[in-house]
Amino acid sequence: MERRDFFVSYNNLNKPWAVWIARVLNENGYSTYSQWDIKPGESFLTKMNDFIEHSANFIAVWSEDYSNSGYCMMEWEAAVNALQKGLMGCLLPVKIDNSPVKPLYSVLVRVDLSDMSVASEAKLMDEVRRSVPHPAHERETPTPEKPLDSKSSKFISGKARKSAPTDTEILTGFIVSSLICIVLISVLVSSIWRTVTRQVDISQTREYYEQEVAQGNVEALYNLGLLYQNGLDGDTDYAKAREYYEQAAEKGNAAALNQLGQLYHNAWGVKKDYAKAREYYEQAVEKGNAAALYNLGVLYYYGLGVDIDYEKALNYYRQSADAGYALASEKIAELGEKLNG
Repeated sequence: MERRDFFVSYNNLNKPWAVWIARVLNENGYSTYSQWDIKPGESFLTKMNDFIEHSANFIAVWSEDYSNSGYCMMEWEAAVNALQKGLMGCLLPVKIDNSPVKPLYSVLVRVDLSDMSVASEAKLMDEVRRSVPHPAHERETPTPEKPLDSKSSKFISGKARKSAPTDTEILTGFIVSSLICIVLISVLVSSIWRTVTRQVDISQTREYYEQEVAQGNVEALYNLGLLYQNGLDGDTDYAKAREYYEQAAEKGNAAALNQLGQLYHNAWGVKKDYAKAREYYEQAVEKGNAAALYNLGVLYYYGLGVDIDYEKALNYYRQSADAGYALASEKIAELGEKLNG
């Protein structure tokens, strides 16, 4: 089994995000494994163990659904175990929603994509390249001297025994296993309940926005676009999102213009087109959108559809920061060092 750069771990409710992250990584030369690589008839746990064992790094599509999922947490713990054994290079949580991060995990969040108005692809790859500068095919990847075998499963690990267990140990193991099953069942039921209530909440939110649209609320058009872009009832519909953004943009909504730029910037439901993205960003800037200023800076910083121009990028970042867009401030110092170096 070949060794790949990343294992992409996710909760099924966030699959569109996982698919997008894997696609961005693949387009930038990084190879990936994920649970969609499991073929019909194959053992889920066995294949997940294999994927983690043969992945150099681990990405978690971090959300409230992910952190509350017993199965996702087992995958996370498996990666931590692999990291401690020196079989994995880094763990990279990618935060995709605005839910509060549990104190225990808050220090782990390395990429925050919860603000959909930023140039997400560039932000993701910034951290990926910082953590893993080169894909496996561009460097020599040492093979672990002693790969984990099936007896040291990373989901439920344990040391090999030299003697037969006593009756007391067998009873204790049975009780512990039963408690684990009860906990997992409780987590699963809780997850199903959250899924149902989440879908009800989203459905009610959509109905509210639709009523507001009928009354001429332009902001509601934009919000409907966000609902479909982020996944309505678990399904992302970029065509619907674009339709609502276009309607809102025609009525002068600057945020919708910026989001249309994002669709073409990141190839969300459309063919990637940096020129079109830049056109939408510029229209949004004319209407005072600070995020679009930042996104224009990203285009010139990375040379996406334009020649790299650090001076122009710095100018856009400064304008964005002056308009109150905090993320732009992080880039100003970095660019200053490049220009002064």
